[in-house]
Amino acid sequence: MPRPKCVLLLLLCCLSFGARAEQSVAPAGGAYADKVGLQLYSLHDELAADLPGTLTQIAGLGIKNVEIYGLLGRTPEDFKAELDRVGLKAVGYHVQLSQLQNDVPGIIAEAKTLGIGHVGVAWIKPASAGANEGITAHDVDVAADAFNKACPALKGAGLHVFYHLHGFEFRKDETGRTLLDRFLAETDPTCVELQVDVFWVAQAGQDPVALLRRYPDRVKLLHLKDIRKGAALGEMAGHAPKDDFVALGEGTVDWPHLLSAAQQGGVEWYILEDESAHVIAQLKQSLRYLAEHPPVKLRSHVSIYDLRTHKAEELFAADGVWEAPNWSPDGKSLLINSGPKLYRLDIASKTPIEIPLGGLLPNNDKGWSPNGKSIAFSAARAADAPSLIYRAGADGSAPVMIESQGPSYFHGWSPDGHTIALVAPRGGHFHLYSRVADGVGADHQLTSAAANDDGPDYSPDGQWIYFNSDRSGTWNIWRMPKDGAGPNDAKAERLTSDEWEDWFPHLSPDGRHLLLISFPAGVKSHNARLDGMTLRLTGPQGTKGGKAETLLTFYGGQGSLNVNSWAPDSERFAFVSFEEVK
Repeated sequence: MPRPKCVLLLLLCCLSFGARAEQSVAPAGGAYADKVGLQLYSLHDELAADLPGTLTQIAGLGIKNVEIYGLLGRTPEDFKAELDRVGLKAVGYHVQLSQLQNDVPGIIAEAKTLGIGHVGVAWIKPASAGANEGITAHDVDVAADAFNKACPALKGAGLHVFYHLHGFEFRKDETGRTLLDRFLAETDPTCVELQVDVFWVAQAGQDPVALLRRYPDRVKLLHLKDIRKGAALGEMAGHAPKDDFVALGEGTVDWPHLLSAAQQGGVEWYILEDESAHVIAQLKQSLRYLAEHPPVKLRSHVSIYDLRTHKAEELFAADGVWEAPNWSPDGKSLLINSGPKLYRLDIASKTPIEIPLGGLLPNNDKGWSPNGKSIAFSAARAADAPSLIYRAGADGSAPVMIESQGPSYFHGWSPDGHTIALVAPRGGHFHLYSRVADGVGADHQLTSAAANDDGPDYSPDGQWIYFNSDRSGTWNIWRMPKDGAGPNDAKAERLTSDEWEDWFPHLSPDGRHLLLISFPAGVKSHNARLDGMTLRLTGPQGTKGGKAETLLTFYGGQGSLNVNSWAPDSERFAFVSFEEVK
């Protein structure tokens, strides 16, 4: 008969082994494992009946992150302790609209205790609405007001703020605009993000891939769930039969292209949600699907287009994302970026040489000074810090901050090298500014309309600034005098007005050609990378002076042609195309 001490030791060993076994479950989701999570509402009945046991079951699937919808009667401290016990981390929190309206300090306190970085509202449909009714423009206006009032404090506390859609946002308001577009137009794009629920978008009869490509700057979280083949579409009421919810890959969603668009758009969290009658079984299938379909990888091709031959010749190709070539004034090299690094790409040897920047993390907004002795560039001091603007020697030496109010993004030099043009989100919209290139003094505001402007670049004679703007309802090319658009932006002149979404206008050095990059109609953000992009050419008057010529249709994005990429001879320009590789 074993002695009591031996029995106790044996029991402790068994418990220890069981705990280690529970903690040693391999993360599920393959390449997505670190970014995949589960919306706990998927198992709300089970959690209400047995919170500890259900959390243990979730952890046993290999899931490491969860999004919560409430505390189930626990204090934040107790709820976090339950998550910690099984190795789960809360990354998102769905709160009620009333909480957003009335208790922002409480949301901040709970999120801090739980260690959560994202908080959002998932339901704005009033209780008085019928089951088959959607939301109204008034409901959207009320929600937008709540987000705008709460967001500064939440963002100031280090939280990301999002709205989770349910499909009824695709109904139209009195102007014919979707309620989603209305909500996004009424909320601060630098503060209010969007959580796209793939099922509800598809159930509303919409294309979730197109939505991600339309608003890549706003979408940071996804709800992943597939919709049954043959399911009824277009109801836009926010409810569906349980049988319509199927595992990833079993329904109609184009997951390869959706996951590609999500990756390229910068989605941070892939949250699984399952509202079927077979949650655990389908979660296993969905996790297996993600593991078997890793994110696509991109290969970049830096090419030079020659207007004399109407042909493009590849200069350099590499895995990963290389962006925004800017031709040096001496014609010998391109200033280009890949990841948080700048390079000088020597044209003769086709070799990129890194430009050290003393630890700064540049993005793709940069350019040589007109005399070639300096570079201006946008960069952050840390991965989670805002973009600011710096000036350095052509070799990256002695970088000096010349714009300290962030985020801000460089876009062009004046021909005399004394001034830079920049874009910055201030007052709820992206406006254009100029400032002296040595950083002395304050910004000079160039545009003030209740619209978003981007891509300012000077004309070769220094008299005009060309830019793109959505002030007409779609993205078009505009220009204004070098000193700004004046009161009410009355001096701003529209130059394009066709079916394309036009961005980043650049005049050739001789002033004869206006080069721009165009996205397909409906793409509302320049961060999308997709097939069907075009490079187009007009005269300095835009399409007002004649039809734009399409030079090239290709797989591209804003990094294909962001800053000015004309060669000094005005006959060639550089651009980047992308290729998806396994």
